Parts: sequence; structure tokens; C-alpha cells
Amino acid sequence: MKKKIWIDLVNSPHVLFFIPIIKQLRNQGNEVFITARSHSHTIDLLNYYGLDYELIGFHRGKKLFNKAIGLVNRVYGLLKYLNGKKFDIIVSHQSAYGSATGFLKGIKKRIFIFDNETAHIQNLIGMTFATDLLAPKYLNLDRIFFKKIKKYNSLKESVYLNRAKIGKKEDIGLKREYILIRPEPWTAAYYNSNDGDRLINLIKEISRDEIGQKYDLVIIPRDKNQKEIYKKEVGNLVIIPEKALDGPTLVKNASLLIGAGGTMNREAVVLGTPVISIYSGHPLDVDSYLINNGFIKHNINVSLEDVKNTLAQTRPKKDFLEEGILAQKQIIEEITT
Repeated sequence: MKKKIWIDLVNSPHVLFFIPIIKQLRNQGNEVFITARSHSHTIDLLNYYGLDYELIGFHRGKKLFNKAIGLVNRVYGLLKYLNGKKFDIIVSHQSAYGSATGFLKGIKKRIFIFDNETAHIQNLIGMTFATDLLAPKYLNLDRIFFKKIKKYNSLKESVYLNRAKIGKKEDIGLKREYILIRPEPWTAAYYNSNDGDRLINLIKEISRDEIGQKYDLVIIPRDKNQKEIYKKEVGNLVIIPEKALDGPTLVKNASLLIGAGGTMNREAVVLGTPVISIYSGHPLDVDSYLINNGFIKHNINVSLEDVKNTLAQTRPKKDFLEEGILAQKQIIEEITT
């Protein structure tokens, strides 16, 4: 029986995660509708991949009070969107809004997918109002209060990268070998302003060194404000793309990723690109697995010497892409059965 499915997207990594899932669901004859929150590159990516969506709400920053106001306002906006519509299923990745709104509208199947065990409030709301919970197999569930959680057989990033079309660096306008840099989100609760200063100093140090002559530095800011700051501080030393680039192609062709996020770091692992994590928060379970097994080097005070050593080192081998093929099938079956 064909389903009418609503997917709520609240952050840019979730767009990539759901693209192959949406395609497969529609190939099966299901109707799929998308709502999205304006945050990071979510809307840019939806536009880049030509997906139709309803824009509802925006990120409210890291203050708890503002987040609470944002939750109420966005749920209200989603309820207005759902007025007169009937869905069989609501699916989201780490969206408390989707689960809560689905519950209020009486949607019978509410799937909450997550890979961040530290997003306590988000998870509490999302899990409370969900009927089905999914998490990657590398996540330790011992600290999760909710026990009825099914595990899929990979990292989140393996789910969408296993069939991704990877181009050459020239396809995204890059000519030389490059080091890719992804700063921390300044709106995150764990962010320390010193982290931005350290990264700017590292960029200057690399640019003065011989590897700065060999590699371009490509930086992908989190938002417009961050983009303007980096343009002002190191704009003459780095390449800052003016529009969204194809993420898998960008990550795969990098000689090294210096990343303060989780998703892009894990994308690099899956695609075989060396990674130095400068994430200053406590690593997630999925990241701890990758760090402890040598797939990611973690050092928030990364030095020029660290960069040189990582460029020269080899990394462990594991077929994360093969895992993703099975995981994608698992998730689609969970949605449609």
C-alpha cells in the first residue's frame, strides 16, 4: 500500500541523508512532502538538489529561552502547514518539532532518527512523541532512557554516500590540491570564542609554510556572519565559495579535512579522506568510535606539525560504503512497513 509521507528537515546534513531515501520512496509510488527550517546550509542544499519544500521557521541561536520560543513557534507553524492534510508517516532526523507536531495531529507512525546522544532536550521531546526510534549501530544506547531503539547497520553518512556521484575537483571550480576547513557553528552551546581565533591563527601559519604553497585552503563557513568574519580576517589566504558546492565531491577530493563538525568529518572517513577533528565539545559516541579506531585524529589545538603529519600518514581501511547499502534498505523498510 502506497504511503503519504512527511519529512521534516532542520539541519543541512539531514538533506543529504534523506535525498536517496526520498528518491527510493517516490520510486515505490509513495507521496513525499518536505518541510524545512532555515539553518546552516539546509535551504541552499534543498535548492541545489532541486527538492520542493515548505520553509517553516529558523534557528534561534544557543540560548535556551530562545530555543523554547522557537520550538513553540515552529510547532505552531507546522500545525498550520498540516491543516487539511493527512499523512500516514512523519519521519525526521533529530527533529523534535516533527515528532511533537505529528503527535498533536494524530499521525499514527512517527519515526525519530538520531545519532547525537548528547542533544538531551531535543531527544527527550523527539523520542517521547515518536512511535519508532532509529540510531546507527556505533551509538552506545546504555545512556538512553528509551530502550525500544532499532539500530541500522552503519554511520548516518554511509546511508547517503554509498551511491553518491563523486566528481573531480575541477567540477566544483577548484584547480589545485586543497585542504578543506570546516569551522564550528558559533550558535552551538558548546562553542568557545577562542576556537575561532585558534583556527584563524592556524590558517595564517599554514599559509606562511611550504604546504601553503602546495595546497589551497578552502573554508566552508557555517553562515553569512561567519563567512564575513573569515573574509575580513583571512580572506586573502583562503578560498571561500560563494555558493553551495556538491559536498561529497568537495570532501572526497580534499587532501585533508580540518573539521569542527561531526557530519563532514564522518563523510571524510566514509570517503577515505584524512581528518583532523577540532571539535571542542565532548565527542559523540559515533565519533568516539572513529577516533578510538584511528579513523579520525582529534586535537582542538591542532598545530602546523599535526597537519603535516596527518597529510603524510595512512589511515585504517574499512568499507563504510558497503555498510550504507544495507542500512539504507533497513531504513526504507522501517518507514514503509
